[in-house]
Amino acid sequence: MKSRAWWAAGVSVAALVMGAVTAPAAMAEPADFYTPPSELPAGANGDLIKSEPSPLLLSVPGSNGAWPATATKIMYRSEDAKGAPVAVTGTYLEPSNPWTGQGARPLVAAAVGTHGQGDQCAPSKLFNTGIEYQFPTDVMVGYESIWVNTLLLNGIAVVVTDYEGLGTPGDHTYVNREAEAHAVLDSVRAAQQLPNTGIPADGPV
Repeated sequence: MKSRAWWAAGVSVAALVMGAVTAPAAMAEPADFYTPPSELPAGANGDLIKSEPSPLLLSVPGSNGAWPATATKIMYRSEDAKGAPVAVTGTYLEPSNPWTGQGARPLVAAAVGTHGQGDQCAPSKLFNTGIEYQFPTDVMVGYESIWVNTLLLNGIAVVVTDYEGLGTPGDHTYVNREAEAHAVLDSVRAAQQLPNTGIPADGPV
């Protein structure tokens, strides 16, 4: 079963990368989603500000939803390294495969590695396109899709933060462990607030 899961994950990523070269312009997400309200709503860290469907580059309709997952782009409240409130974006992925382990479906918060500091490096954008290319040498690849897809194929839900300043206005807090820790932890709280998901608010993380 493990070999099948890895094979399926590899096929998913290969198709994602190959398809990105010819992805139509309509696949591009509107930039205004990444613009937060002029004043952030009062509330706690992890409060959901807004969400919208996020079309994955590779998505196959199925009886249990899109395969390998149904994706939702999220914006949520977090805080920077100085404790000031900020808006951060990310992606929640609800797997179509059932969870066959013990207890409720678990949620994994994926703290992805470094991509760069430009808005085009936001993981939520790479889930839609697979590759971001800016002439002449700026190429971004969604390399985390391999292990994220492996989790999804095993029925595990995943939330992936964009971190502060990737996609959203302002400078990205590149490798700032405090700001990035807030973004990761608050992405879990935001995902648990989404309606009609398979993860309970008090489920395993």
